[in-house]
Amino acid sequence: MLLSKEYVGYLAREVTKKLIAGEFIETKNVPAVKERVHASMLEELSLEDRINDEVRAAPTTRKCFAR
Repeated sequence: MLLSKEYVGYLAREVTKKLIAGEFIETKNVPAVKERVHASMLEELSLEDRINDEVRAAPTTRKCFAR
């Protein structure tokens, strides 16, 4: 992942703060929202790693399609 997990946590906290301050979301349990936003961001950002792993493994299968 290009971003550290600590930075993703910081981004999640800031996004949550801005969503609440801008009245885009309303919650009584801010820590739970921060945790859910953090988990969602980590999942989305780690998708890039999974795709890269698949692409690295693909050269053996691409030979079949190169003909």
